[in-house]
Amino acid sequence: MRITNSLMTDTLQNNIGQGLSNLNSLQLQLSTGKQLNAPSDDPAGTALSMSLRSNIQDNTQYIKNGQQGSDIMKLTDSALNDATNLIDQARSIASQAANSTQTTDSLNALTAQVDAISQQLTNIANTTYAGKYIFSGAKTTTPPYIAGDPTHTYQGDTGSMKATIGPGNTQSVSTPGSVVFNSIFTSMTNLKAALVSGNITNISNQITSLDASTSITSTVRATLGAQINEFDTVNQRLSRANIEFQDTISKVEDVDLAQTYVKLQSAQNVYQASLSVTAQAFKYSLTNYL
Repeated sequence: MRITNSLMTDTLQNNIGQGLSNLNSLQLQLSTGKQLNAPSDDPAGTALSMSLRSNIQDNTQYIKNGQQGSDIMKLTDSALNDATNLIDQARSIASQAANSTQTTDSLNALTAQVDAISQQLTNIANTTYAGKYIFSGAKTTTPPYIAGDPTHTYQGDTGSMKATIGPGNTQSVSTPGSVVFNSIFTSMTNLKAALVSGNITNISNQITSLDASTSITSTVRATLGAQINEFDTVNQRLSRANIEFQDTISKVEDVDLAQTYVKLQSAQNVYQASLSVTAQAFKYSLTNYL
C-alpha cells in the first residue's frame, strides 16, 4: 500500500480529532460530575436512568397520597375519640337520671346538657380536612349534618374519600358518618325525649343504646388503626425503594472523579503527543532535501 501525503494527513487529522473529542468528553464529565451527558454516551444506561426516574416520580406521588390518606384517617380517629368521650358524658347523664329521683328542674338541666352534647357531636361530625368533610362519604363538599337540625338527618352518601398508594392499589380513607353518628344521634334524641318525659325505663334503655354506639365507634377506630399502620408501612417501603433507585441512578450517571481524572491526564498526554507528531511530520518540505 502506497502511503501518500494525503493519506498521512488524513490519518493524523483523524487522530488529533479523536484525541480532542476524548479530552473534551472527559473534561465535560469532570465539570458536570456525570458520565451521562447525552443519550449517546450510554443508550442502555440512559434508558435505565429514565425508567428509574419515572419510578421515583410515581412513588413520590404514591407517598404523598399515602400521607394525606393517613392524615385523614388519623383526624377521623381523633374525632371519633372525642365523640366517644361525649357519649360517655351522655351515658353518665342517663345513669344519673335513671338511678336517682329527679325534679323537673334537674331533668331540664340534664336535658340542656344533652342538647349541648348533641351540638358538640354535630360539630365533630362536620370535621373537615383541607376544606373537605371527612364524614360525608364521597360528597365531601356537603356537611354530613346540619347544625340545629333536630332530626340529625345524614346529608352525605355511603361512598368514601380514596387514596392511590400503589399501582392498582386504591383504598378508602374515610368513613361515612351514617356508619357511626346515625346511631349516636338516635340515642341522643331518644335520651332527650326520655328526660323530658321523665320516663325512667326509657332513660335506662338509652344507656344500652349508648353503649352500642360506643361499640360501633370502637370497631371503626380499630379498623382505622390497622389501615393507618398499613399506609405507614407502604410509605416506608416506597421511600426505601426510592433511595435504592436513586443509588442505582447515581451508579449509572455519576462519574468516578479519581478514575476520570487519571483518564483525563492520559487523554491530555495522548493529545499533546498527537500534536507533536503531526508537527514533526510536516516540519520538512521537499526543499529541505534539494
